[in-house]
Amino acid sequence: MKRKFVKVMFFGALALSTVTYVGCKDYDDDIDNLQTQIDANKASIADLQKFVDAGNWVKSVEPVTGGFKVTFNDGKSYSIINGAKGDKGDKGDTGAPGVAGGQGTPGSKVTIDPETGEWLIDKKGTGWYAKATDGHSPYIADGTNGDKGYWYFGDDKANDGKGGFVKGDKAQGDRGEVTEGTNGKSPYIEDGYWYYYDDAAGKFVKGSQAAGTDGVSPFIDEDGYWCYWDINAENEDGTKGKLVRGDYAQTSVYVVEAADRPAWELHVGALNEDGTYTDKTIILPTADKLSSMTVVSIADGKISEGMSEVTMYYGILAKGTTVKFHNVTYGSTEKATTLVGANSSVMHALINPVSVDFSEYPVELINSHGEVCYTVLSKEKNLSENPLTTRADGEKKWNQGIYDLTVSLIADKAADNSLNNKAIAYALRAKDAWGNNIISNYDVKVIAKNEALDITNKEVDVVYTSSAKLDELFAAELSKVAAHYYSIEKADLEAIGAVFDEATNTISSPTKQGTIEVKVNYLKTDGTKVEGGNAKTFTVNFTYDTGADITIADAVVWNLTKGADATDPSNNTSDLVVNSTDDLFAILNKEFTGKKKPTVRLKSIGFAAGDKISVNGNEYAYESGSIDLVGEQPVTITDNKGKVTGYKIAFQFNPTMVAAVMHNAVLEIINPDYQPTLGDEVIKKVNVKVEVKNAGIFAFTPLSAYFTSSETAIAYGTPDKSNAVVNQDLYALFDEMSAEDKGHISFDEKAPNFGTDDNPEMGANWLVNKTNSVIAVPLYKSTKNDGVYSTRRMTIAYQPFGNKRLATISKEFNLTVRSAIKEGSHPDIAASKAKVLSIKESEKLFKIKPADFTVKDVKDVAVTIAKTSRDSRVTDVTIELSSEIAKYAEIAGATSTPVAFEGELTVQLKATTLSIASKVEGYALVKITDTWGAVTEVKCPIVMKADGAN
Repeated sequence: MKRKFVKVMFFGALALSTVTYVGCKDYDDDIDNLQTQIDANKASIADLQKFVDAGNWVKSVEPVTGGFKVTFNDGKSYSIINGAKGDKGDKGDTGAPGVAGGQGTPGSKVTIDPETGEWLIDKKGTGWYAKATDGHSPYIADGTNGDKGYWYFGDDKANDGKGGFVKGDKAQGDRGEVTEGTNGKSPYIEDGYWYYYDDAAGKFVKGSQAAGTDGVSPFIDEDGYWCYWDINAENEDGTKGKLVRGDYAQTSVYVVEAADRPAWELHVGALNEDGTYTDKTIILPTADKLSSMTVVSIADGKISEGMSEVTMYYGILAKGTTVKFHNVTYGSTEKATTLVGANSSVMHALINPVSVDFSEYPVELINSHGEVCYTVLSKEKNLSENPLTTRADGEKKWNQGIYDLTVSLIADKAADNSLNNKAIAYALRAKDAWGNNIISNYDVKVIAKNEALDITNKEVDVVYTSSAKLDELFAAELSKVAAHYYSIEKADLEAIGAVFDEATNTISSPTKQGTIEVKVNYLKTDGTKVEGGNAKTFTVNFTYDTGADITIADAVVWNLTKGADATDPSNNTSDLVVNSTDDLFAILNKEFTGKKKPTVRLKSIGFAAGDKISVNGNEYAYESGSIDLVGEQPVTITDNKGKVTGYKIAFQFNPTMVAAVMHNAVLEIINPDYQPTLGDEVIKKVNVKVEVKNAGIFAFTPLSAYFTSSETAIAYGTPDKSNAVVNQDLYALFDEMSAEDKGHISFDEKAPNFGTDDNPEMGANWLVNKTNSVIAVPLYKSTKNDGVYSTRRMTIAYQPFGNKRLATISKEFNLTVRSAIKEGSHPDIAASKAKVLSIKESEKLFKIKPADFTVKDVKDVAVTIAKTSRDSRVTDVTIELSSEIAKYAEIAGATSTPVAFEGELTVQLKATTLSIASKVEGYALVKITDTWGAVTEVKCPIVMKADGAN
């Protein structure tokens, strides 16, 4: 029977009602608050009912201050609070507001067994007694020891097992003088006696002693009413003293988990029209609705409906027959006794929907009359390697919706021998939250036989690194008999370094190979004892066999960093931690001769996808020594008391050789007592995934002065006139890099093809070589336009530690090298400052000089174009007249055009120009050729006025 409740304390229900202890002074306020909390709880309870009606179910019920919180499967929570203050409850997980309620500690129904006087919580014994004669009656302290108002209850385990009273919770509130209303009627203690409210008398009257020799402590019955021991009440036989019902525990709101179905029961006291109270129950399901169950058979990975017939054995000892076996007496002098074989059978059930938490559903085996003759001991998810997994490690997965049910015969049901050898059809039965039955087909085939069988001698082999759980190894034989125990020679155990634990019937894993003979003494189902010389023998051979490999689920991960030291890889480590709960721990913690323990050796390293890996489009084999173990392994982990709590196996990595991929490492656990003739060097093989990651150890950081976007860079470089190229250091485009980093960087480019795929004509290479950061860009207007002002795709790549097995960190970008002068500032002379020519004598010529023009580079630095102080980046400056002006004017002394513009020049009308009939506009064009090979043009406007114009 399930026995869960929010407050696991026998006086929990009593404490709920103690909020009614109030004084006269604030009685009216408390009545108002009490009404508020009851109304608020009603609202919250209505919300709970809505959730249930909508198909939700409860995931948890947990205590909160003054009450409890109910959380549903969708994450929403509601709080039911008992409190005189009527405060708002806490918010749920989703932020839904809690509700007001009454103070108090939620609890379970508390009753007293009428025969034994034992306190019962939800009809389940507690080990505490209410009968006064046993001295265990709970009471509230009178304050003698400064603990006034606290509950004390009897605990047989207190005082080092001697028993006695222990201090419990505080009885919440003190008694007040109540003269009216329905509040404040909870029993209380004064001078060692219980006082309860007598409605007829309209006052509190004296009842039984709280602890002592004359009575029973008050409690709340199943209907929610107080029951107390009335010392003056007269029984039918004329004796005095009996239990009578008192007032309803009006503020009692508590929750109890149902014993035979997946539900919590929320109990609320509802006020009736006549002033009495009725206990109302709201069902809160703890699992999704189960729609069907089907019994199936699973054999060799195949599933089919129905099941094969199984047999269970029992025997009946006649009335008056008793048998003492291994210090236990079987049988009875008063009635016949059934001895059931320690047998059980596993059957399989397919449940729907698959999402149901089947563990919440108690399951029974019934016949068509609804009688239960077999009990379901356990429900476990059915696991298998196939067909639900394709993993090579053989990890078992749950076969969705299928559970293994362990079923056993109920002894009392076989007592009348009515089941003997009967082929009765059975079905699985479960109840939903509301008690509705859900059953499978009647295709469960179980036969009970009244038959006493003997155990047969058996022999099994066990890997000597493992323990031998005898009850599991020989379960098929032991299922035939009612009871058994083992006898093992101590010398035989010592010979192989093993011990026997009688509590668990387990032989520990030995330090050596060898054989143990186990004598099995047993009690047959008919009461016959087989012991001593007649005992059967189970033989356990502890043999050398590595068995199945251990596979570690979590990978060992090493994150490569720039700080990794290639010259000292022992600093580059990552640990596999083996905890005491891991399968590998028992093997590593095993002691051999001289308390020596196993060591660990790295057998091999492979890649997840085979012997080779592909990195940057190339294949590489594993480099021996790139991953190894750090010295002798493992290393013990101990607590502050020196107890071994785990082990560490440290891997070391060489960054110049290792591959940044997932590796499959195979470890060998080495036997310190290795004997070549036995071939027992390797105890176990362990598969471990080892992953090397190198993300983020380096990054190229472009400088905003050069990059206009993440993939577009503009540079100006340094012109080399002698070689007709412009040089640019690619490192200058990025944030500063260390000399060590530069040692792992390479460059690449994508030159343009001016031909065809069949007959390529590639542009000039800018890179001198792939490790030189300085590029040589041909001057502007080069033969194939593959120089300055052309754009080229460049790649700069970082190879961590120069190790090609690690992923390359690279950046691609488009680079254009331009002229710093051409990209600078060089405005034309304004029209308002235009030069003027006319036939007037004073306007027949004008002077023009380089200083008339303003030229600056891209950094706003002035560029001098006059010859006397010409900028070194300027190779040539010329001037020429536009075609319109050249018809009528010329540059004095010029024999050809354009004219070198090195100093001041004279522009004049030609001798043939005698008249200008209409206005003519044009300009003088200055061309500046720089060392990048680019030409910058600047204009000076010229106006030729018509004759007679001003």
